Amino acid sequence: MLAEGRRRQLHVLLAVVLDACTIAAAFSLAYLLRFFWELVPASDSPPVGPYVAILPVLIPVWIVVFASSPIPGYGFSSRGASASRWY
Repeated sequence: MLAEGRRRQLHVLLAVVLDACTIAAAFSLAYLLRFFWELVPASDSPPVGPYVAILPVLIPVWIVVFASSPIPGYGFSSRGASASRWY
């Protein structure tokens, strides 16, 4: 069984990895919807290369945004806090 501190570290690491995967998937889906499946018509389809190249910059930015969020269960301020204090 993992110690409490080690379990907390594993939980945070898993949350960061899953958040990063979700951000990349959402960004990719938005590109596909806009330019490949043309759900919203676009005049031209830009190459995917620049969009993929910006992902390594966008993912850490969004991780920081999530970490500093006041949403219960996210961020630095939620350590030990219950969601009931927000309602």
